[in-house]
Amino acid sequence: MNIKSSLLSLVLTGISIISGCGDPTQEHLARTIQADSFKWELLNAHPPKDEEGISNYLNNAITYGAENEELWMSPKTCVTRGYGDCDDIGILGAYLAGKLGYPRQIIAVGEMKREEFKGGHVLTLLEKQENGKTKYGLLGSGAVFDPIFNSPDDLVRTLNARNREVEPKHKLWNCYKIFNLDSSCFPEDWATTEKNLFDEKIGLKGYTKLK
Repeated sequence: MNIKSSLLSLVLTGISIISGCGDPTQEHLARTIQADSFKWELLNAHPPKDEEGISNYLNNAITYGAENEELWMSPKTCVTRGYGDCDDIGILGAYLAGKLGYPRQIIAVGEMKREEFKGGHVLTLLEKQENGKTKYGLLGSGAVFDPIFNSPDDLVRTLNARNREVEPKHKLWNCYKIFNLDSSCFPEDWATTEKNLFDEKIGLKGYTKLK
């Protein structure tokens, strides 16, 4: 197991899950990318066969777009539209990782100041059992971070270290929250619904602080 490619691309594709920023916007992409429901059928008929394949699909098939008002898209909506932000891409990655036998999970990493969440990033969480122990990794549109870490804390610390290697002034994520997409916090049809999957104001409370 090793890091298949730099976490730089994971960091650079991460935009605030609170407000969104950068170009292009999803409003612009909606006018320039034609929605195609056949892409969802094609993806399920021929899903990526490994973690790197998922990362390549996310990178090549989904265009990053910032949101003015946060909407957590279902995998079907994201694929059909052809664009999304970090939480949408993370959710789609988790859906595809589930086809490889991983629990369908995402991890939101963030910056907490004086008990107030200041924004962060969402990624697909890779979790697996190895010799009776749970190991953790990350999956994003630009890279695969293999599940070799003993805890989410170790994973986030390493992400912080890599961020600072690339950009010394990059903010440090000091908290995280793991979401099980098959749990009660998401609707039963979370993979295909057209509705907003998540009430962010409620769901982003209860972060775990780094030890």
